[in-house]
Amino acid sequence: MDILQKIIESAEAQTEELTKIRRDLHKHAESGWLEMRTTSIIARKLTEMGYEVLLGDKVCKAESRMGVPSAEALEKGYQRAVEQGGDPEFLPYTKGGMTGAIAILDCGEGPTVALRFDIDALGVIESDEADHRPMAEGFASINYGSMHACGHDGHMAILLELARRLSKKEKLGYNVLLIFQPAEETTGGAKPLCESGIFETYHVTAIFGLHLWPGLTAGTVFSRKNELMARTSELKIDIYGRSSHIAKPQEGLDALATGAALYARARALEASFPPHIYRLLNFGYFHSGTVRNAVAAHTRLEGCLRAFQDEVFDGLKQSLFDIATRVEQQFGCRVEIGLNDGYPAVMNPPELVRTVSALVPLAHPGDPSMT
Repeated sequence: MDILQKIIESAEAQTEELTKIRRDLHKHAESGWLEMRTTSIIARKLTEMGYEVLLGDKVCKAESRMGVPSAEALEKGYQRAVEQGGDPEFLPYTKGGMTGAIAILDCGEGPTVALRFDIDALGVIESDEADHRPMAEGFASINYGSMHACGHDGHMAILLELARRLSKKEKLGYNVLLIFQPAEETTGGAKPLCESGIFETYHVTAIFGLHLWPGLTAGTVFSRKNELMARTSELKIDIYGRSSHIAKPQEGLDALATGAALYARARALEASFPPHIYRLLNFGYFHSGTVRNAVAAHTRLEGCLRAFQDEVFDGLKQSLFDIATRVEQQFGCRVEIGLNDGYPAVMNPPELVRTVSALVPLAHPGDPSMT
């Protein structure tokens, strides 16, 4: 029996317990820096397995966090975690949004390997339709506006199961850090974790991660050498015009028309690149105006900018600013672009890919948009 078949059969034996864990986490979805109940539940399970668990400022450097909610939102999140059954021993470590947990398996020899999985939910309103499976089976999110729509509930269940198996190993020949990272969706969780000093303290030599992908055959593992995940930044554009009655558009400055022009030119910019160069400049949110019979005074677009190569990313960024300048001149509106630093591309060391592929057959994604 090959190792992949053993993994599948072992996972099937734990299906009931893993499903129970995942559904509990799904039901109590918490967004970035609010994963307080989530962190406390993870810490409890890891402690019961015998792990030393790091929490609070041992996981994240507080001042390096990005996208942290307001103090009021953090306090509400904490109280909600208390009410929803967060573990009272570990919840206090999460106050102020100091979420995330790291379990240490110290075997006393060899290098240290880290496994990093994410724990936060998306800011999505979960469907309340009767045919939506979580609703039909009673595990839909009870936290309005937060939903595990990106598989992080599954990631946590997987890493907890791996923790259970590793805890029964007497000798591995290396040490392990199991990282439950907060705030992945808000482009804020990895930086403070890296700057906490944890990787230097434990002399981590390799880090592995995983992301579930819908529609694939169970047991299929995708990876490849070098470029895997694109450099990604969140994009926010505000356009400020002047309102007037739509019967007298000459008296206003049309932020909606400006936004539409900017959107169309930005999409055309992405399409101007050769097809073999992966790039993404697209928007998922466009909101403008207040009523049907007034020229819009404000437009907001939100989207993403992605590329593997820094020169492609920087070229798209500069071209976007150039487009903004031109539409400002054409329509008279003011355009403000907010583009955070984001994260660099994930470049898989070939030697680590070879190590994994020697154990588990790897399929190779042909579509880099799977980032």
